[in-house]
Parts: sequence; C-alpha cells; structure tokens
Amino acid sequence: MDSVERELKLVPRDSALLDRLALVDRLGPFGVERRHHEIQHNSFFDTRDGALERERVGFRRRTVKGERLARWTIKGDAQHVGGVATRAEIELALDAFNVTNRVDYVTYVGDLASPFFGQAVAAKPPRRLQLSARFNF
Repeated sequence: MDSVERELKLVPRDSALLDRLALVDRLGPFGVERRHHEIQHNSFFDTRDGALERERVGFRRRTVKGERLARWTIKGDAQHVGGVATRAEIELALDAFNVTNRVDYVTYVGDLASPFFGQAVAAKPPRRLQLSARFNF
C-alpha cells in the first residue's frame, strides 16, 4: 500500500443520507473497522498576498476537541482523475512535555518500614519538545 493521499469528496442531495450511512456496517467488499465521533477545528494559513493559494498549496492546523495535540499539514497541488484528488502531503506534530517545568514525581518509596516511606525518589525530565514529521508522496 502506498502512502499517497487520495481523496474523493461527495455532497449528498439529501443531508439525512449521511445519518443513514453512519449506521451501515458494510459497503460492497468494505466493512466498518471502527467508529468514532470527533469535532475538528481547522485553521488555514497563507501569506498576505496569497502565495500558497496561487501555488495551490494548503497549510492547515487541525485540532480535535478533547485532544491536546494539534496537527499541522502542508498539502501540495492535487491532480484530479475521475473526481479523485491525489497529492503529496507533509504532516507535522509538535509535542510539548512539562512546559511549565514543574517537578512531576514518578517513583515513591513504598517500604512501610523505611523512614522515607511516601517520599519521591525519581521525577520525569524537565521541559521537552518533540517534533515529528510524516511525508506522503
């Protein structure tokens, strides 16, 4: 299986069709593997003069309600064949850990006979940033 993004967007004549499709377990040879409901918020970015739009490049930040991470995506110009869009895509994620630099203890003395019972003996690392990228082409 390749990692190129392929996308087909359809708009139903009857909006209730989407509700009926949500209840379907099988479409031809394809079966439902899992279901979930999410509320997304998308922000699209461009230069003041619209350089990205002119080059047909998308730059998006997506957050999902209830999740603490945001996904940043850069999408190249799409080629359309039979209504299906195919494009290169780079997805970036920045994870921040312990941003406020508070001590986060993880191990405590558990020996009841120890005078140090209940005291912390280890902590998670201080501030950390982790950047990851996935390139689909």
